[in-house]
Amino acid sequence: MKKICVYTCITGDYDNLKELKKVEDNIDYYCFTNNHNIKSRTWTIIHIDNDGLDNQRLSRKIKIIGHSILNDYDVCVWQDASVVFNKSIIEFINNYYNDEKDIICIPRHYCRKSVKEEAKECIRLKKDNKEVINELLYFYKKEKFKDDLGLFENTVFIRNNKSEILKKTAEIWFQTLKKYSKRDQLSLTYAAFKTGLKITPINIVVWDNEWFDALPHNTYGKTYNVYYSSKNNDIYDKMDVYYYKVVDNNLIIEFKNKKNKFKICIADTKNILCTIIKSNCKFSNDGMINYDNTYFSSDNFVFLRGKKKVNSSIKIIVNLEKVTDNIHEILVKMNGELQKKNNDIYNLTNQNNDLNNQIRKIENSSSWKITKPLRSIKKIIRK
Repeated sequence: MKKICVYTCITGDYDNLKELKKVEDNIDYYCFTNNHNIKSRTWTIIHIDNDGLDNQRLSRKIKIIGHSILNDYDVCVWQDASVVFNKSIIEFINNYYNDEKDIICIPRHYCRKSVKEEAKECIRLKKDNKEVINELLYFYKKEKFKDDLGLFENTVFIRNNKSEILKKTAEIWFQTLKKYSKRDQLSLTYAAFKTGLKITPINIVVWDNEWFDALPHNTYGKTYNVYYSSKNNDIYDKMDVYYYKVVDNNLIIEFKNKKNKFKICIADTKNILCTIIKSNCKFSNDGMINYDNTYFSSDNFVFLRGKKKVNSSIKIIVNLEKVTDNIHEILVKMNGELQKKNNDIYNLTNQNNDLNNQIRKIENSSSWKITKPLRSIKKIIRK
């Protein structure tokens, strides 16, 4: 019988350890941590040294390389500390892992398909240093990395712990992460490209599936990521939120605005409708569909643009509702058609403005004024 373990890692105060809902026979559960305050009724706590690494890279070292304690196991399941399984992990393994051919099984990313796309998003959301990410992309270019293996959500994965090619891949994966960006999604497929490792996709959405819940990290303490900007571009900073919670599917946000005009981005998985229930400031639907008082953005984020006196206490209550792919496609199409009409109107307006400017230029020219008497005579002759 194959030996199976589940492992996770918590470094610093980034997460609280979630207790297991169900402890299954024939599975061992390990939590690796450098936090001596963490206790558990259901996990075996293993204390680790920092090895000269920051907390994030230390956690990822355990995630990617593993630990000597894991060497005796045939199959290891990694789960982020934010994950809580609702169903049998053995059933999960049996459903998505074939021990005769699979080496590592990971869910695909729910919306992005390449490292380049993920890198742009990490820069936009400031999840890592822009220069470091660009340096990594330049390195990939020199390595002739094709970036055609897809993108994966590394929140949960199943691995063949005895595989030599997996061990080589894990070493390249971690060393790349250690040298460049701490975002492990940016280096997994490069490592697989170097060794020829085949990653078997798990066909579930990490944030919405029957097997487990991916709960918010303790550091953020929220279900949705909210970003704030007072700029005229699409680069968002984390909002200065001092009150934030979800009650009965309504998201309650409070913050103080730095400028009288501002915009916020409510980031969640795709297919989200956002209806403003109550607000103490004025919002526009610029760039969004106003669909029965519902705001929608087709690029997986809900944007709200507001106006209020600087340093006001802003309070917004919105209702968040996931919609089906069919409705999502309809709304995307509507949004595209609306954008096309806006572009046509904009182009037509510009053409009219150009024509009017040319007419005014001719009317104000000296030659036009000089020939005015001749034009008058011509009118008389025609009559």
